[in-house]
Amino acid sequence: MLKKTINFLLEIYQCLLPQCEQHLAVLAEYNKMLDDYQTSKQDKKVLFHPETADALVLTEQEEIFDALLQKFSETRAQTFASFKLNIDKTSQLKDELCQAIGVLQFRNELLEPYLSATEYRQFCESHDALGITLDKIREMDQQIIPKIQTELESVKIELARVRGVKKMKFAYGSPVSREPRFIDKSK
Repeated sequence: MLKKTINFLLEIYQCLLPQCEQHLAVLAEYNKMLDDYQTSKQDKKVLFHPETADALVLTEQEEIFDALLQKFSETRAQTFASFKLNIDKTSQLKDELCQAIGVLQFRNELLEPYLSATEYRQFCESHDALGITLDKIREMDQQIIPKIQTELESVKIELARVRGVKKMKFAYGSPVSREPRFIDKSK
């Protein structure tokens, strides 16, 4: 039973590692695209006259960024849900192993007497590689999220500016034309 649980844990590690590496590559791609977007946005700083229609229309670049952000958000949510499910499974298996061995906290060294030298080395390498990859994912995620927050803040500021322009434009009159009414002064 103990060997079976260890092998199942190893299978999860070996299955999760390529998923993590793939997600890390996706994060790196999103990070590069985000950097490219910010660079091109700075290179093409164009001042729109506030009353022109250009100030109210999203540029093609902003639409692409919006689509990229939506896709990133969906991909991240799906991937993290999958990671959480697998990490919950590994936590459960580690708890089972701790109970079977009779210890309170899981450590790789506890499995050495139950595995051959090759199996133990393979288990440790998979465990360590997974930990390193998850750390890289966290690090990359911590780089991307502030960049996205910065972009969202700039969008909020631009939206507030456009709303202010609209308010100013209609400050002295309503944009809605009123219906003509007949006033009967004979009464």
